[in-house]
Amino acid sequence: MSRRILLLDAGHNASFHGHPLTRGKRSPEIPPGFYEGDWNREVCDLVVKMSGNDPNIVFLNPGPIGKSLWARRLDVNRLYNLEPGCVLLSVHANASGNTLEWRKSTGTTAFIKNSPWKRSRINLESENFANELLSIMCNSTGLRNRGVKRANLAMTRVECPSVLLETLFMDNLADIKTPPESVAGAILEAWREFCNE
Repeated sequence: MSRRILLLDAGHNASFHGHPLTRGKRSPEIPPGFYEGDWNREVCDLVVKMSGNDPNIVFLNPGPIGKSLWARRLDVNRLYNLEPGCVLLSVHANASGNTLEWRKSTGTTAFIKNSPWKRSRINLESENFANELLSIMCNSTGLRNRGVKRANLAMTRVECPSVLLETLFMDNLADIKTPPESVAGAILEAWREFCNE
């Protein structure tokens, strides 16, 4: 097996002069507000920093000027073809409504590719990593484990093992009080556990 490389993707992180470019990806208005892209980028930044800048943890889109979904998926597939040990983690925050009012939905969900080849190596690795993430994250943050779900989301339809992690609900007042350090620490611990399997 080749070396393991974690590819981190911060979903919806594009902004221009402090204004998020993806509409609606925020909490109901509270000063200073909770913007999904900012949260996702902060969590990914923290994973890299907490790892001691491990060269096998690569943040694909750290800057505030985002890339299109197509370009990000293309980058992931190119890297996977160079290094077959790559695993993608796309970090997101969920919402149960239109983000105009606070809601009761809470917790963490992991999405993997909905593939007819569920027992393939790539799908099994995606599922194993997703389960490791949920177990460690929910134990360390106290967030509800909403389980692993299969879906055809853009960032799970890549060639390598991949997980799209909805870390919390941005329209739940309790969820958004979760420290980003605890989420990043859980991601890093889950990654290390996954690499030792």
